[in-house]
Amino acid sequence: MFPLSRLQKALRRQGIAVAYADGIYTLSNPHAQASVLLPHNFPLEEKAVRQLMAFAAVAVPGQDGHVCKACATPDFHPGSIAPVGSIVATSPDMVIPAIPGTDIACGMCLITTGLTLAQFEARKPQLLAKLKHVLLEDGRNVPLRSKAFAALFDVGPEAFIDSLHKDGICGLWPRVDKARLLRELDDCIALRELGGGLRHAPEALVGTRDVIRDPSLGTTGSGNHFVEIQLVDAVMDRHAAYRHGLVPGEVVVMRRSIRRQAMRAMRPTVGGDEMAFQCVTLREERRVEEAPMAYKKIGPVIAAQEEAGLLQSVARLKPLLTFKA
Repeated sequence: MFPLSRLQKALRRQGIAVAYADGIYTLSNPHAQASVLLPHNFPLEEKAVRQLMAFAAVAVPGQDGHVCKACATPDFHPGSIAPVGSIVATSPDMVIPAIPGTDIACGMCLITTGLTLAQFEARKPQLLAKLKHVLLEDGRNVPLRSKAFAALFDVGPEAFIDSLHKDGICGLWPRVDKARLLRELDDCIALRELGGGLRHAPEALVGTRDVIRDPSLGTTGSGNHFVEIQLVDAVMDRHAAYRHGLVPGEVVVMRRSIRRQAMRAMRPTVGGDEMAFQCVTLREERRVEEAPMAYKKIGPVIAAQEEAGLLQSVARLKPLLTFKA
């Protein structure tokens, strides 16, 4: 990371001009232009700028396909290929596969528990042991039949869910709320209309085996995926919070199977006393990655987007316990 004056010089040598006004950086070169919404005290990162400008200039030679607009949110930082926090709009019928990359199906899910902080603390040793066993030590029991995968590829996600409750398979599925799964399916953009075909299915999923235990299903995933127990610390929009069942002082579970950079508050405090925060992992380096000071402060990130009219805060959550592979 560089102060803007130094970064300007480095980017100018690469033909990229940088300007800043009203909380927005404008980046331009002879081939493309992009904008980044960023608080004034957050530095730009040179690698992220180069990545964004490279995607802003994408066009299909000899055809109409091209990037119409490229911009980024305040959690803007380098990714493996595309910068995290970027938004790229293309002309109709053009897709750049490298932008969604391996995170194409990732998302966030917040689950209410109805537990107060005191109730959680009383059960914490048992919850920690059970969740560690299930999430990190391969203790989960989520078998699937190959015909469920066949239904997924040939018909769609709803047929996949329906098959789980018809074939009498054991494990987790008898306790799964089918109606809730279907409601969540409705909330997924275009997932019901997702096309496919059995001929494209991997042999390992629809081959000769009847019961399949997928090595990734039911895990936290790799990279920056996590399961985190959090506390509802404050409510900003009580009507929206009520609709989603968020109550101050209650414990919730957040699951990310995407990006979380810049989505962490600093080490939480309650009543002036430090609240213990714990990262449970089998890899020691994850404890460094999950340290609160390793993240951007979420306050300016959210404030910048609220001022730009991009979002409205509902509640503030504080991390208590993180499980990360």
